[in-house]
Amino acid sequence: MSNYQNLQTILSTTNRISFNNQDLRSINEYIKMSQAKGYDIRLDSSLCGEVEAFQEALNQGYIILSSVSLDTSFLFANIDGGKGFFGGQKTKVVSFIGPPESFSFTPGHVFNKLVRALTSINNIFRG
Repeated sequence: MSNYQNLQTILSTTNRISFNNQDLRSINEYIKMSQAKGYDIRLDSSLCGEVEAFQEALNQGYIILSSVSLDTSFLFANIDGGKGFFGGQKTKVVSFIGPPESFSFTPGHVFNKLVRALTSINNIFRG
């Protein structure tokens, strides 16, 4: 597991910004859509049932989803992408994958939009 980093290392070495309300809606809709397709994507157990833990993760700019059938956890970090030409906030979503509940991850792809990052999980189910 030499390429794996623990959650605290990832959080301390990334310049994250909070997820916004639209991101929260996207996460919620993605989980509903996935379950309707028979995919077992859910919030990681560390965030389930604890509103404070879930809200703190969103405020810190990360979210962890899990799949029992894939035996995998997915960490998405909302990274500060600087300011756009007209001064608007830009973001990138960096993905990480790892074994469930170990809180150790290896880097994945970088996405321009959270929705694309979330739907990338579907490719694993189709693969």
